[in-house]
Amino acid sequence: MMDFSTLTRDASKIHGALKEMKDGSVVALEPVKIYIPVRFSESGLAHVDDEVSTVAIFGITVQDKYLGVSCTVSNIRLDPSSIGVVECEDGDYHEFSFETGATVFVYTDLVQVDTLPYSISSEFIDKGKVPSYLTYDDTVKLFDTSGDFTGMTVGANHALAEMVCSVIFRQQDDLGKYYRKIAEEPGSKRVPAPAVVPNRSVAWGATNTTAKLTGAYFSEGLTSALINPSERSEQIEELLRR
Repeated sequence: MMDFSTLTRDASKIHGALKEMKDGSVVALEPVKIYIPVRFSESGLAHVDDEVSTVAIFGITVQDKYLGVSCTVSNIRLDPSSIGVVECEDGDYHEFSFETGATVFVYTDLVQVDTLPYSISSEFIDKGKVPSYLTYDDTVKLFDTSGDFTGMTVGANHALAEMVCSVIFRQQDDLGKYYRKIAEEPGSKRVPAPAVVPNRSVAWGATNTTAKLTGAYFSEGLTSALINPSERSEQIEELLRR
């Protein structure tokens, strides 16, 4: 089973294994592997067939020891030497292997696709399916370059993303508790890795009993309200009672 947490995060090792050519392509100076969730193909974020293209939010490794992460909100074409599937804790991942001298990125002139921010937000935020190679910090900064690569900005800065991520990232041992409560330095090894809940989840996304009982999926909301009852009334509940 692939476990990205056991790899050493070192961008310099990744940069050293790649070289941009005059035609705009990027080749491997040593064996390189790129990983994306198989579910990217199902959600329209990747196309894996005779030609491989994917949203440039992937994990990349060298020597099966060093890890780098791309968080570019754009599509990019790959030319792998071989394609495999590996099992990770959160599902199956495509493993694209590149031999020494192989073309990794066919081009670096990226085309703007203004619908990508929505597709990424739907997969990562709404559904809570954040790839395991991304840390809390990576996810918070995910849309920082959206304006440059898609022409669509997501807020004036990443404060909006910080707020959303602070809601969906939870403590592993208790999904009812926010990860920010224990993360003095988000993503550091001094605290356990976070869990992620879907922003659309009635059970975990709603913060009060009224929202859980009046939203969609009543049985799920009712169960959540019984197991995790509200400790206080929120302003919206008090307003509705008037």
